Amino acid sequence: MKLKATLLPLLLGATNCFPAAAAAKPQDPVLAKVDGVSIKRSEVMERLWQAQGVNMIESLIERKLFSAAAKKAKIEIPVQKIDSRLQAIEKQLPKGQSLKKQLKKSHLSIKDLRGDIGYQILRDEYISQTAEVRVSKEEVVAAFKANKLRLGKPTAFKLRQIVVATEREANDVLIALNAGADFGKLAAAKSLDPNSKDKGGQLGFVSANVLNAKLVEVLEKTAPGQFSPIVQLGETYLILSLEEKQQGVPADFDNVKAGIEKALRENKISQALPAVLKQLRDSAKIERF
Repeated sequence: MKLKATLLPLLLGATNCFPAAAAAKPQDPVLAKVDGVSIKRSEVMERLWQAQGVNMIESLIERKLFSAAAKKAKIEIPVQKIDSRLQAIEKQLPKGQSLKKQLKKSHLSIKDLRGDIGYQILRDEYISQTAEVRVSKEEVVAAFKANKLRLGKPTAFKLRQIVVATEREANDVLIALNAGADFGKLAAAKSLDPNSKDKGGQLGFVSANVLNAKLVEVLEKTAPGQFSPIVQLGETYLILSLEEKQQGVPADFDNVKAGIEKALRENKISQALPAVLKQLRDSAKIERF
């Protein structure tokens, strides 16, 4: 997509070769001004070429090579596959945002995107066939076991924290808490963390996946409504208040095996790409001017 967005101005620039286009628009229009000084399209094109020209050429060569090889191998991509990939992209957009409008910002169309998606599927299928990419059930099971915690719904902790610089300060805070002091007020007065200090140490729900393993171990031993013992992390000392705990749900193999297989396949295709591309380059006549 970025490649197409970069090439579009070049393609538009080429239309000035035709009389009708030349009559409609100046050949080198002003695109912006800074304190009255013009920035013309020719300047932009020159900078784009200097910065990305070689990469664009190589990317287009790669695309031509794979497209021709896939055609020779009689590989065809069902429209449904492109539709499915397009729908997946649309689902990732924030609610209320239009894919068409997002593409328009980059001077692209749905047709452009479909072309890119179709090429990616075609290329991957060619690599898969040429390199004989296979994913065994054993590989899927092994990947599941290695990533079981990450694939499931992790435990989440609703936390407040007080962060101090010395163990002595941490002990003073702990004494105050044990005497009934308000955790939020102590955090506002004592904590060094600028992001949570003004909110009474409030962190909201934090996934166990992103917490330091040492903190997770401490929190698993802390009951909701209680605060933790002092925990040293690096050069700081923390006391955590566990307000609520949402227990995690382990991943179910049947629910995630298709996604694991897809990820493993894509990884193998990426690993095989350089060698397959080299074969295509070596067997083709590529001329650079």
